[in-house]
Amino acid sequence: MKTGLTFLMIFIVSSYWFVAKPQSSATVSDSLPNTEASDEKIYSEMVLNIGFANRVVFAGRDFNTDQFSLNGGATYYHKSGFFGGVSAYWYSDSPPRYNLTDLSVGYANEILKNWLVNLSYDYLLFTNIENQPANPLQHNLAIGSSYDFGPVNVGVDYGFLTGGENAHRLSANLGGYIPIYDVWIFDKISFSPNVSLFWGTDNITLSRLPARFQRRISQNGVRLDTDKFGLMNINLAIPIQFKIKRFKLNFTYNYSFPQALFPRLERNLHEIGFFTTSIAYTLGKR
Repeated sequence: MKTGLTFLMIFIVSSYWFVAKPQSSATVSDSLPNTEASDEKIYSEMVLNIGFANRVVFAGRDFNTDQFSLNGGATYYHKSGFFGGVSAYWYSDSPPRYNLTDLSVGYANEILKNWLVNLSYDYLLFTNIENQPANPLQHNLAIGSSYDFGPVNVGVDYGFLTGGENAHRLSANLGGYIPIYDVWIFDKISFSPNVSLFWGTDNITLSRLPARFQRRISQNGVRLDTDKFGLMNINLAIPIQFKIKRFKLNFTYNYSFPQALFPRLERNLHEIGFFTTSIAYTLGKR
């Protein structure tokens, strides 16, 4: 159960970065109740986290803007598998810099041995700018599943975003998990290398596209085709996590290979390397 829940967290994060959360967000893989607990003892917990990314990347795209991001949040995980939380996102060079508040609820649990599922809903509250259209994608419904083959995990995740428009995304993940216990001052150090593929409709970027980029698209006369669905990104990630009692410190290096849905309109796509870091603190019985 412990390894399975850890893999579920890795899978949720990998897919969520591409869609429900920007890739600049800090990982919430330090979440889900009591990954260190036994099958008999699982407690409800509150997880507080803050994170930093040296580059804002979504679906392998940085829109030719060099900016960093900060985020923070709190999520309550009930021992039954239900969870709810709030997260906030700040971008260094995308007015309004405080861009988004994300309210989420969901359920994540192991339904059969080594087989895990995740259901979630996010309400995305964007900070609007005067004389700019409201973001058309404010609701995100997601379902995911992953299976644990010992030290290897495979997963798939689908999301439907709606509001003023509809958008679809699909991601697949292949990952590993290597834990090392009782190293120096750390209770555990874990490595979770993974590769993710992300498919989506072209307007999926609007779910995290800052207002300045919406203006740029309008000025250039480019209209997103919401019916165009295809492979948008391949991402390689090397996360490492350090656990000390109730604290978890995460570092992840990502390398993205964006894929153009419209080659004539996306000539400036380029491979991107970036890193994220986060620290999480868990409140609850241990």
